[in-house]
Amino acid sequence: MTRTKKYRDGTRFEGFKAPVDVSDRLREMPNRSEFIIEAVREKLGIYDDELLNLEIRAIDQEISRFKVKLLDLEAAKAQKEAILRSRQNRRTHALEARVKALEVLQRIPEPNRRIWLQSRIDVLADCDWRSADEALAWLTENAGKVTR
Repeated sequence: MTRTKKYRDGTRFEGFKAPVDVSDRLREMPNRSEFIIEAVREKLGIYDDELLNLEIRAIDQEISRFKVKLLDLEAAKAQKEAILRSRQNRRTHALEARVKALEVLQRIPEPNRRIWLQSRIDVLADCDWRSADEALAWLTENAGKVTR
């Protein structure tokens, strides 16, 4: 477009170059101004739609990235919760095993308790004790506290 002329009614005159075949066809049209205005409006609307579609695609990509991040976070959370449940289950099992060991040891005479514990590595492992001495210390400390 080369020339612009403004009118009082809020319109402008726009002049432009066109190939001869297009110019000839436009001259044949009685309402060529309206036709050109509608064609330009439609083309501008399509261009606006294309811009909106590009923005929508960018938003969709961002949403996808957030969904992937959310899935990663949920997987990490589930893994941590599984570790926590496993530790809690192990502690519960160890406490139950300690109570059972205490019940058994209370029936064994005091001098023989260490010997029994040293011979029962499975009981030490189930109760999460590292040694017979640690077991005896726990049993002595908790003998009066633990009851079933």
